[in-house]
Amino acid sequence: MRNATSEYKLPYKIKPLLKPYNAKSYAFGCIHEFLRIIMVISGYLGTDCFFTSTGFHLSGQLAVLKCKVKNVLNDADGPRQAIRNIILGHHRLIRLADLLEDSFNIIIGQHLFGTTILLCISSYRMLSSLAVIETAGIITFIVYAFLLMCKLFIYCYVGESLLKESSNLCDELYFCDCFVCAHFYRHSE
Repeated sequence: MRNATSEYKLPYKIKPLLKPYNAKSYAFGCIHEFLRIIMVISGYLGTDCFFTSTGFHLSGQLAVLKCKVKNVLNDADGPRQAIRNIILGHHRLIRLADLLEDSFNIIIGQHLFGTTILLCISSYRMLSSLAVIETAGIITFIVYAFLLMCKLFIYCYVGESLLKESSNLCDELYFCDCFVCAHFYRHSE
């Protein structure tokens, strides 16, 4: 909007609900746009952060359970109580993994697919208009593409961490000296 002395142009490239016509409406427009952007970013990144932290928590709990299996014979309460605690902990982790899978299966699939499509479309658009875009546009694209690739890397890293800790726990359970526990209880009874 053009005034006799100044022009009110909003700082973000979002279509405003109302066009600013004075300083007060301009200030409210800026605040409104800022809050909208913060809400969108929080909603978009909130699921990523929650998934990542829950995935790393589950991975850490699997590593702790693996250490408990490794030290089952050295437990102060006895191997029988240690095995019982391991079984209860494993059951709790199975429930947590099922809850994580049920809650985030579709969301993470959509995010992975959407992020990959965004990266492809952005790259195509960047390459098709490379002669017209200025240096600032190229730098903006590089930062944007880097952030998208970081997001894909984090998803893959969390999944790989869960697979690795799960297989480590399986290996530890497989190589556990269960026959020593059975021999110990046979002689103690």
